[in-house]
Amino acid sequence: FPDISDDALDELVAQISLQRPFAGSIIVLGHLEAQAIHIPAACVRESLRKVDTIGVIVRPAELSNELRWNVRGANALWHFDGNEKLKLWGFYVHGCVDSH
Repeated sequence: FPDISDDALDELVAQISLQRPFAGSIIVLGHLEAQAIHIPAACVRESLRKVDTIGVIVRPAELSNELRWNVRGANALWHFDGNEKLKLWGFYVHGCVDSH
């Protein structure tokens, strides 16, 4: 890992946060690595907490889009999904789940 001071890291993270206001620690880490700055993810998270405190608090709340279903009872709502990653070998996986 390169020798970079906390202040220099905070400045770089602040610049990235200004360019991409909704960027989390993974995106910031990717930007730093693209600039050939390899730093542990924990250091980037800590710096992001210092530089963009409000964004760190708000981002997880925006991602929580859990849907609530109000149904009559069992068998009233089903979810169906499929996976075709193995279709090259003739395997198709489909499944249904009762969402009650």
